[in-house]
Amino acid sequence: MKLLAALVLVLPSCLLNVQTASDNAPKRPPLATLTAHLEKTVYKDGEPIQVTLTLRAGPRGAYVSKWSKVSPNDQQNSSVGRHIGNVSGFDVSLLTLDGKNAESIGHGGVADRFAPAPPPSERFKDEFLFLKPGEEESWRGKVESTPVKPGKYQIVGVYMPDYDQVHELVGLPEARGLLIADIVGSAPIIITIE
Repeated sequence: MKLLAALVLVLPSCLLNVQTASDNAPKRPPLATLTAHLEKTVYKDGEPIQVTLTLRAGPRGAYVSKWSKVSPNDQQNSSVGRHIGNVSGFDVSLLTLDGKNAESIGHGGVADRFAPAPPPSERFKDEFLFLKPGEEESWRGKVESTPVKPGKYQIVGVYMPDYDQVHELVGLPEARGLLIADIVGSAPIIITIE
């Protein structure tokens, strides 16, 4: 009975120490960060909103969808899917201040595949590329003239390799824990539509 009483007294303090130790564990920096840039913050109703999204690899680097890679000739070559409606991995939204969608049509793209999937190692090699630490990938597009009431809104950008197959690749040894498999969002930018 004395042993049971001693365990009851010692066990909670052990659990507290475990919780404290995990709380003090160093947090890993994010694989990448995303920033949104606007040319201005006040727009007339119906005026297109030009947005540049910049994905920056963290201190360890990061693997991103090869289909999100933008090249200088992408604007001229519509067959490679680099127009705002087809850019894999990047999206931008016009939201109300409480976070609800203010747009009537979508315009981003998810880094996805449309054919049967080859083996995971082959998919990783063929569909992803490595951004070195601090290397950036920028994408530029417009939120087209969405009719909304005058007022304040927020612009939020995301990079999203958000398809089921990417989660199968995260644990591959060659990914080294550096494959972005979750949504990376930008901080919201408040704009005014007059």
